[in-house]
Amino acid sequence: MGIGWRGLNRMMERFKDNMEFTKLKLKMAGIDPDDVYSEVPYEKGFQFLWRIEREIGRPAFDEFLKKYIATFKFQSIDTETFLEFLKTNVPGIENKIDLHLWVEGTGIPPDAMEPDSATYKKICSLATEFK
Repeated sequence: MGIGWRGLNRMMERFKDNMEFTKLKLKMAGIDPDDVYSEVPYEKGFQFLWRIEREIGRPAFDEFLKKYIATFKFQSIDTETFLEFLKTNVPGIENKIDLHLWVEGTGIPPDAMEPDSATYKKICSLATEFK
């Protein structure tokens, strides 16, 4: 299994016959988590948070994260609690990002982006040359 954008695309291919498992918010009743474990929650979750950061900017996103950590430290929360906290602390975000599509939609949302890093590209190039 890979990580990052390529890993996320591999997971989309893996679950092409049951795209339900590409959602961030799964309905797991009657499903063995070991049968559907994947990188989707991690990589799509990263993409979702990065989409929020791109929309509001890094300084505002950092402030949001500080509030989030201060509010929910040492506890687990569900998706609805996170979304309500997000909408309360980033007013109007639901008008800029399709939160429903990101959380309950299947596949990779159209406003997801492959991270672009000159350093990463150089490392990949060197790794290819090494092979």
